[in-house]
Amino acid sequence: MKKLLLSIFIVTGILFLASCNKKDNQSSETFNPDDFEIIVTEDPSELSDFEVEPISGQEFVLTNMYPDKNITISLISTNGTYMLAGVSAVNNYFADFTIKGNTIAIGNIGSTRKAGPEEDMNIETEYLNLLNSVGIIFYDGQVLSLETTNGVELLFVPSTNK
Repeated sequence: MKKLLLSIFIVTGILFLASCNKKDNQSSETFNPDDFEIIVTEDPSELSDFEVEPISGQEFVLTNMYPDKNITISLISTNGTYMLAGVSAVNNYFADFTIKGNTIAIGNIGSTRKAGPEEDMNIETEYLNLLNSVGIIFYDGQVLSLETTNGVELLFVPSTNK
């Protein structure tokens, strides 16, 4: 029974990821990285090594894009295993990740399969694609910053929701 449920879950995840790559699902409002401020650190060694434990389980809200969509992320550390989870416009999402210094590698992202307004579904797809390309992470005590391999920063602040 467990193998059957695991197989169903894996197939569902693969179908979801495949559907996210279809061209007809793309937003008419294309993502333009020039619309966002990009912060470049001249010397990455200036960044202190990122530690998940101090913020494990804390919810953060995306602030620099997709206003009013309440996109969230939480990083969770359990016995040396790292996972992230959150809400992306419509659905809940989750993934495992590894971290070394300030370099982060996010595994395959899974999500629930709720439907929503087309605009929100397009925003969700764009956000998850950005999240999938994150390579650098840092936290200054106020802002959690995830930077994609293309230099786009996703800036999160602690949620006021309890």
